[in-house]
Amino acid sequence: MSVYYSARIILSIIIFNNNEIDSYTAFVSVFTCIVMLILNILPIVMILINRKWSFIVLFIVLAQFILGDVYAMINHSSIITGIINFIICSMGCILYYHYYRGLSSKDNNLAINHSNTIVRYCRKCGAVLPNDSYFCTRCGETTDFNGTN
Repeated sequence: MSVYYSARIILSIIIFNNNEIDSYTAFVSVFTCIVMLILNILPIVMILINRKWSFIVLFIVLAQFILGDVYAMINHSSIITGIINFIICSMGCILYYHYYRGLSSKDNNLAINHSNTIVRYCRKCGAVLPNDSYFCTRCGETTDFNGTN
């Protein structure tokens, strides 16, 4: 896909602007191509790490394709294409990271760490509870499995 984006950007600059490509335009095109290459490798790495990420990866790739193609055709600008794709992909990754870490879950004292084990947090002080324990050693609060104190 990054080859597709870079070809689309360069062709839109050449065809629609009808002028010589200066060093700034070449730099922006190469920078956009590198960013898109990174953003297209990132979903593959995410799927290899954890297959639960496949839905958000599909969203990232679809947003890259639609927004990159539309903005490259309408605005004929590699800067806008690169910035929009970077923002969309970054937002997708950040939102999924917060979801994955349990920050947006309804039981905010439960989260899943990177080794796919459940980690319990104290609702009162936020400390990590010991394994298979509902008693906080920091503040002395007892939290049951449903998250109520």
